Order: sequence, then C-alpha cells, then structure tokens
Amino acid sequence: MKLRWLSTAERFMPSTRSASKSFMSVFGYRGGTTAACLALLLSSVVGATDLDLNLTEDTVRLSFVTATRADGGTTIDAGALLAEQNEDSDALLAHFGVLIYGDTGAPRANVKAGIGLRAIALDADPDISGGAIAVGGQLAARAPDFDRIGFNVASYYSPGITAFGEVEEFLEYRASVDYQLIRRAFLYLGYRQIKFKVSGQESRITLDTGFHGGIRLQF
Repeated sequence: MKLRWLSTAERFMPSTRSASKSFMSVFGYRGGTTAACLALLLSSVVGATDLDLNLTEDTVRLSFVTATRADGGTTIDAGALLAEQNEDSDALLAHFGVLIYGDTGAPRANVKAGIGLRAIALDADPDISGGAIAVGGQLAARAPDFDRIGFNVASYYSPGITAFGEVEEFLEYRASVDYQLIRRAFLYLGYRQIKFKVSGQESRITLDTGFHGGIRLQF
C-alpha cells in the first residue's frame, strides 16, 4: 500500500470540491474496522459540547468534545479523519481519548494544559489495519490583552508495546492559531503531521502532513 505524498504548498489552500467528496465518503466507507470505528464515534456524540471540523485538499476530520467543567476537569474526545490515498481508496483514522486538564497558574495569562490517553484505530487500503493506545497532551492559551486570539498545541505518541494489529508505532502532533469570530464560534489555521509504522517496514508512513483550516462550534 502506498500513500500519496503532498507538499505543504499543495495542502495550504483546501479544495472545497475534493473535501466535500471526502466528507461524503465517510458515511459510505466499507470494511469491518471502519464500521467499528464509526460505531465508537457515534456512541460518543451524546453530550458533546464542541464540534470541530477541519479540511485540507485531501483530508477531512470531524471531532466531538465534551467537558465536565469549563475551568478544568475531564474531556472526552471522539472523532475520525478521512484521508484520500488515491482516486480509488481512502484511509480512515478514528480516535477516542480522555484528557485531564486544568489551569497552569500562569500570571496574567489564560493558559490550560492537559495530559491523557487516546485510542486510535486505522484502516488504510485493504492491507493495513490496526490501532494503538497513545499517550499525549495539549496546551491552550489565549492572548492576554486580546483573548479572541488563541494558540493550541498537542502531541500523541504510541510505541510498539501499546500498538496492535499491523500498526507498530503512531505519532501525531499539531499546532494551531484560532480567532473567536462570535461568542461560540472559532475559525482557525493549523499545521499537523500524522505518521505510523507498520509490520515489516522500518520507515514511518505519513498519513497527513501540512496546513489545514477549520471551524469549532460550542454548544
């Protein structure tokens, strides 16, 4: 199975036509692992307070997040990313995570940090399927004098010992800058890399890399 590599420049401006095609493909995707991933996602939608959607030319990611309290506590995050591998096949990465987060106590700044676990399941083409339990964390900050602007970074990693199936290692990291357009709606621009190793290969396979644009709605 060979994934199509794209340059950062190719990914910087999302294509609405391609993204819409990929978004519709999520609901018609076939395969045993895919069905299990989507069932996991749907079971987590109830009680979601945030809806996050982001796009590139060849990927679409939809996530739901629910939090126990706005000022700190536990968040539950479930979602799926669909990546176009070629004209005839897509890769699906589903996730379900739990994060413990709270205020960092930084003076004169709204900075929150969290650490937790994320379970991922991957179905890429007919011959790669598996998953992993990744450890990671997030850091979010609002600009001190203009809190409509925010900064977010996150990273998750799973070594071979916590991976299963044909996945032997998993790594995701991302960063974004957002702008609060209205009270419960945010626009953002981010950069992301998602990589994994499979059985019998030494080098990592890149599932997604480059810039993306997104919207986050709070309910």
